Amino acid sequence: MLSDFISLHRVEILALTREKVAVRTAPRATDTEIEEGVPLFLNQLTTVLRAQELRGTVSNPEVGRTAANHGASRMRTGFTVDQLVHDYGDVCQAITELAVDLDKTTAPTTFAA
Repeated sequence: MLSDFISLHRVEILALTREKVAVRTAPRATDTEIEEGVPLFLNQLTTVLRAQELRGTVSNPEVGRTAANHGASRMRTGFTVDQLVHDYGDVCQAITELAVDLDKTTAPTTFAA
């Protein structure tokens, strides 16, 4: 499962994501974004995936509330919408690149071990 892959390779995913965020030219990353925003998003993603895997559903109202709260919190600390979107993309790319490097394949809600 994808949540297991993320949990097992969390350190590598965070390192790859931080590399991507750190070299982004626009919008420039802040230290807070790299050290707090990325790990928080990865935690939330893992939680949502586990819930989806257990319940077999992608509908979870808490996900929307959590995402809205996360976005509002980040914007209060000076993040832009662009930074949030790029963070999510950087995490996705890091997971995908690591999976390819480790010769794993992905499906929308599962992960082949």
